[in-house]
Amino acid sequence: MDTFTTLIETVNTTPFRTIALVVGFLALSVGYGLRIKAVIDVENINKTYAKVVGAVLLIVGLILFLPDISKQPGMADPFLPYYFVSAFFIVISTGSIVKFTTGKTQLVIIKGFFIFIAIATSFIVLWRGISVYFYVTAAGQTVPPLGFDRPTSNYLPYFVLLSVGVAAIAWLIYANTKQQPNSDNRIAIFRYFAILCVYLGSCRVIWEVIDLVGQKALTP
Repeated sequence: MDTFTTLIETVNTTPFRTIALVVGFLALSVGYGLRIKAVIDVENINKTYAKVVGAVLLIVGLILFLPDISKQPGMADPFLPYYFVSAFFIVISTGSIVKFTTGKTQLVIIKGFFIFIAIATSFIVLWRGISVYFYVTAAGQTVPPLGFDRPTSNYLPYFVLLSVGVAAIAWLIYANTKQQPNSDNRIAIFRYFAILCVYLGSCRVIWEVIDLVGQKALTP
């Protein structure tokens, strides 16, 4: 009874926009083949209705989040457009690869693509380290690296963008590895993608550390 009461209180205190995003994502996933047998057997749910309801709830949730996002000073973050373009490129490229390749070829190409993304990100972080180093050694007398002297960032836009990107890629992998000969690739591709996400997250942390060390070095 206490657990049920706690659940009700949690739902009552959770903003509708958050519930809309979660339920919308689940409904959309069910519409595209996700199988869950808990309280409801989703096999009996009309997939078309699930897709429509899921899409509507996701859009409503994102719209309701927009006012809070737009009020944050972090929207002036100069890196946000680059993140958007990069996420769009990775989603489209991943979708194209898993859609138009099959069997071992699919596995080899998607692995190579993920490695390419990891290497490109490594060079970007290396470039950041070099730029910050020369800026610090010049005692801040040169043009600062892009975004180095920006105020505290707002991470909400990044969270929304990357969450949508990760969800889209996960769905694309799932949807295009249902049938043979691609079904044998599903676990391996998801493993490669998970490793890539962890690596990209680590690169982001290293980027923040580089900026933090550089800013402290310039502090009197």
